[in-house]
Amino acid sequence: MVKGWTLLVVTIAAALIFLREWPGLGRQRTKERTAFLLLLGLGVLLAAFLRYFPGAPGPTDLVEAMFRSLAEWMGL
Repeated sequence: MVKGWTLLVVTIAAALIFLREWPGLGRQRTKERTAFLLLLGLGVLLAAFLRYFPGAPGPTDLVEAMFRSLAEWMGL
């Protein structure tokens, strides 16, 4: 039940951010509006994903795995 409340709070926060920032982006600034919506949506999706799967590996785990195998190959 707590996870649902957390997702609701994140959604409300995103809606408030949207309502605050959207009017400042003029109608002619379509690239900025697209980027804003994309980043805001990705942020909400990432927050939901991390809330439901807190043990999921992050980007640093991927980089570490790549460099670990490279270091082993180089004999370091």
